[in-house]
Amino acid sequence: MRIFSCHTCSNLLFFENNVCLNCKSQVGFDPGTRDLLTLPAAGLRKCSGGDQCCNWLVAESDPEPRCLSCRTTVEHPAADGDSGAAWTALERAKRRLCHTLLRLGLSLDGMTFAFKNDGLTGHADGLISVVLAEADDAVRMKRQHDMGEPFRTLSGHLRHESGHFYHTQLVLESPHVDEIRAVFGDERTDYAKALEVHYKQGPPADWSAHHVSAYASSHPHEDWAETWAHYLHMVDALEIASAYGLSLAPRPGVTDAPVIEVDLDVMNNASFDDLIAAWQPLTWFANSLNRSLGHPDWYPFAPSPAVMDKLRLVHALIMERSSAGPKKLDKPASQSQIETAKTPSASFPEAQSNLVQAQQAQMPKPSTTTAPADVQAPTI
Repeated sequence: MRIFSCHTCSNLLFFENNVCLNCKSQVGFDPGTRDLLTLPAAGLRKCSGGDQCCNWLVAESDPEPRCLSCRTTVEHPAADGDSGAAWTALERAKRRLCHTLLRLGLSLDGMTFAFKNDGLTGHADGLISVVLAEADDAVRMKRQHDMGEPFRTLSGHLRHESGHFYHTQLVLESPHVDEIRAVFGDERTDYAKALEVHYKQGPPADWSAHHVSAYASSHPHEDWAETWAHYLHMVDALEIASAYGLSLAPRPGVTDAPVIEVDLDVMNNASFDDLIAAWQPLTWFANSLNRSLGHPDWYPFAPSPAVMDKLRLVHALIMERSSAGPKKLDKPASQSQIETAKTPSASFPEAQSNLVQAQQAQMPKPSTTTAPADVQAPTI
């Protein structure tokens, strides 16, 4: 994500703005230029027929009245009442997802969404379904506590489920599928049985040594989707940090320690080592900031070397898709390479563990009974 300014008065604008609060100009987001434009804008019109709060624009020549984001929704509730408010919240999160995917050069073709009052949250054959209850903060926070998921958000749900969709695009259709299975495991293993075991027995005791989350340990499909979502979290946060020109000194008092400039073309040219070098101090800063306000850690994770290798592979596959044709993927780096890439601090897992260990000690263990009835679809 990035920050925006009003083309009329230069006032600061945010991604969701449909009006400049300073000069009162109407504004809309143009996915073609990835900018908030003052309206009217030549050749463009407002999205219509989708989410009533949508601020995206559509080409006047496009026969589809809805924008690139809204047109992916194939099922939704009425626009009024609590269900309508939940739908709007989900669409807002989806627009952020679509923005990130488009910035990464990924196509939205074939990916659709259903926001439903009941049923299952999950992915099947390109359709991502999310139950409206997930937009209820009280319900979602209870599930976050009951299932030991410190990062359960609407954006997290959509990013995770989009990972299942792009698994077909980037993994199953990739010439590197065997390499990927060697890292994530073989997704052809029995999915329903694996999920049944996970919810009955819980994750392995050493899950954090190999997976980004406890749920990721349940099956290779979920490992990929959780890692994919984590990567999207990272690049979106790094892009906004870069947009604000953030500079960090993660080792105060050490005179020869360089200041980390979060100044990256995150979505295009940055190497994975560059991303991690900027990500480390950003998470330390954000966790410390949250703690100063009495909030839980912004980033309650301590990625292991194995998780870093998985994130590196996701990065390589996305960069390959956004460039021309297949190429040799980067080999997973050793942890020592990751630790020393531009960052003269302690290793990421060690330092991050120091930040999050107290928080994690207070978190409930993942449920070993059953998942809520609407949490997981039986097919992915």
